Amino acid sequence: MMTYFIPILLIFPLFMEYEDITHDSQIQQMIEIVRQRLNIYSIECEYEVISDYYNDPELSKTMKVSYAMSGNNIWALYPVELFSIYNKRVKIDNDTPVTGLEDLIKRFTGIEEKVKINAYEGLYVYNGQIEIRHFRPKSTYRDGEFFVDYEGQDIVNWKHKVSILAYYGDLRLLIGYIGGYIEFGITAPYRKVIECLEKPGKYLFYEKDGYKILWHECTFKDSWFRKLGLPEEEYISFELWLDEDNNIVKIIEGYWGTRSLGEEKVKELCRKYGIETEINRDEPNYILRGYVFSNFKEFNEGVKVPLMGKITKYNLWNIKNKKSKYDNVFKKVDIDKNRNKIGSFELRTIYSIFMDKNDKRYENVITIHEETLKVNQAIPEERFIAPEPTVKEEESEDKKEDKWKNIYKSVLFVGIFMGVTLLGIFVTKRYLGWGF
Repeated sequence: MMTYFIPILLIFPLFMEYEDITHDSQIQQMIEIVRQRLNIYSIECEYEVISDYYNDPELSKTMKVSYAMSGNNIWALYPVELFSIYNKRVKIDNDTPVTGLEDLIKRFTGIEEKVKINAYEGLYVYNGQIEIRHFRPKSTYRDGEFFVDYEGQDIVNWKHKVSILAYYGDLRLLIGYIGGYIEFGITAPYRKVIECLEKPGKYLFYEKDGYKILWHECTFKDSWFRKLGLPEEEYISFELWLDEDNNIVKIIEGYWGTRSLGEEKVKELCRKYGIETEINRDEPNYILRGYVFSNFKEFNEGVKVPLMGKITKYNLWNIKNKKSKYDNVFKKVDIDKNRNKIGSFELRTIYSIFMDKNDKRYENVITIHEETLKVNQAIPEERFIAPEPTVKEEESEDKKEDKWKNIYKSVLFVGIFMGVTLLGIFVTKRYLGWGF
């Protein structure tokens, strides 16, 4: 296989199997354009996310976000709905008889009610550490009732260090960040496209429908994956699509079997397991995530930021509808898998043949408010440092625990009251001769 030099002073193998592959100078040119377009070290703006979850419509939402990033530090502020659980004291007329233990407990503890509070969640990532704060209106209890004071504000630490931005649209996805695990959290490994292109691996350049397309695959080793019990090596395979103005209009994350294994190897796999399918430069494949960008704004030194992006996540391994038809194929594959006779790339290739390519998990549309957009300007470090909480942390688990504590206290109180009453009856009857 021929090898070529590219500007990052590393030697990479160039994928030369297809006739439409051109000289590696075009690969070098593509990499330099991408490097220029995505030379972003800080960004600040406000944007809106419209999220559509296909399998769970209740998760779909529209959200406005204020956002800042400098290096690896991130700050974001967005609205959330919180629910305050409190015990509302039940007013029972003294003439109304208590008909049971439940009514007696309600008289002392009240009944549980939920009140929805409109609040904001603040995300702070500073030097690799994540903090979440809830900015919510002050609330008070008066005469057994719950009151929200929207004139004041409490700052509460949220101990679950998970931001909903990982699911509804981190702005980094518009400026060249990709990665198979980005939904696992804001501090999960987000990979810069240019960082991926500088990793050793196969390259493929071709043109289609007026677009220049560069495909690359590479691997990263990262101890972060130990937390999930996964191998430390992460595989990334993606395409970059450039239009006639050299705008990055599309990124596709996925896997292309013939590009990784070679066409002959894929044909051999299909013969071995009795699979009939189309085999070419693009097939078989599966798509993990697709990014489509538009409406670009240019900044100094050739940097361009899309003001709109659509990120589509696809469901992987959705082969249920086809599994029964190809049951014998999967039985053979499972046997070889259990005997370690088939590698991970071969498994990817076989399963990609049977996946539903149109099964979308969600689609997020991000629109930047152009008048708020600032790129490569200094942002004070204080922006990324979480403020100190003004009240003690209150979590739903703690509230549930308090709820049961109240019930236990009530039962204990009623038990002691009844015990004392029965003891009084016994003593007065036994020693004083009183009785019923």
